[in-house]
Amino acid sequence: MMEKPAAVGQNGHLHHLDSLRAFAMLFGVFVHTGTLAPSPPFEIIAWLSDHFRMALFFLVSSMLASLVLAKRSATEYVVRRLFTLLLPFVLTTALLNPPTIALILDWRDWHSGFSVTRAIELALGLGGFTLQEPFTWHLHLWFLVSLAIYSILLPALVSGTRRVADRISRNLAGLSLSCRMLSLLLFVLILGVFQRLAYQIWLVVFPEFWIARATLFYMPFVVAGVVLIAIEPLGKAFSRISFASIMCGAVALGTDRAIAYFGFTGGVVQFATLILKYVITFAMLQIIYVLFLQLFSRKNSLVEVVVRGIFSVYLVHYLLIYLIANLFYRRSEVGDGDLILISCIVIVIGFVIHYAVVEPFALMKTLFNGSLPRSFQKRFSNT
Repeated sequence: MMEKPAAVGQNGHLHHLDSLRAFAMLFGVFVHTGTLAPSPPFEIIAWLSDHFRMALFFLVSSMLASLVLAKRSATEYVVRRLFTLLLPFVLTTALLNPPTIALILDWRDWHSGFSVTRAIELALGLGGFTLQEPFTWHLHLWFLVSLAIYSILLPALVSGTRRVADRISRNLAGLSLSCRMLSLLLFVLILGVFQRLAYQIWLVVFPEFWIARATLFYMPFVVAGVVLIAIEPLGKAFSRISFASIMCGAVALGTDRAIAYFGFTGGVVQFATLILKYVITFAMLQIIYVLFLQLFSRKNSLVEVVVRGIFSVYLVHYLLIYLIANLFYRRSEVGDGDLILISCIVIVIGFVIHYAVVEPFALMKTLFNGSLPRSFQKRFSNT
């Protein structure tokens, strides 16, 4: 039987998980603002993001999914999630991404003159020129496709993990916290090797595809999230700072920097770099998780306001970043302070849009937040 995780609120809600997911999305605003112009501080932000942000987001999402699947049927969960994820993805990709790409092209002078039509052609790979990452047709919304794929897989993954949870818990019960964390780290690394092999097989049949690569890369953290909820000894160990995982992360970071400094290359180096990145990410995730568990384990009104509006902010932030940049700046004039200011303005405007335009209207919440209409909710509750 699955144990109730630590730090569950009075209503059975894990508030720190909501806070972690909101933090990952807010951090993304600063990451994407950094694409406006070169900036050493924002390059650090981008490096940090590459080593924890989306891994944290998917880890938390799978933990929350595990809790939801304890209350809902697999069919209800999958249908709800696909509706919640794919409707905002389709609408935002169709309505907001073309003008965003046009603004990006205009900002970077990739074509002569401002043309939304030309931007749409380029976004679709037409007209003899294909945009490169991260300025492809999906922009920042690729994660919704990955989440949809994970949502289809999660019911089987959660069910399978629960079947072996008791046996694994008994085997881990006598181990120290450090040994439990090293066991989980090793498990993540093994999954990381398998995902790399899976993508190589993908490339034999299909061309290079960002969403496929990203979805496979973050799959180990999705599985880890399920494991942390289902297997109590690992969940408790992850909730405390582990000296072993921090040391592993520090050694991996030093090794990774040494490889970059000396310029080592080759297939073996690429594989080693992948493993080192997983180790660094694992250590960072645990530190951040424990920090938020201590700070946000109880209900907080301000945090709740952020959590409710963060999805809308994330949908519109890329458009707002380049709209503000094109209206008020030239590329050569943007400094570190300007990037911080733009990020903060975008966040404020994003929340205003959510609470003034999206949340008050049921249709807007359905279209851009994926909230199921009441008729569908009643139909589900009656089945």
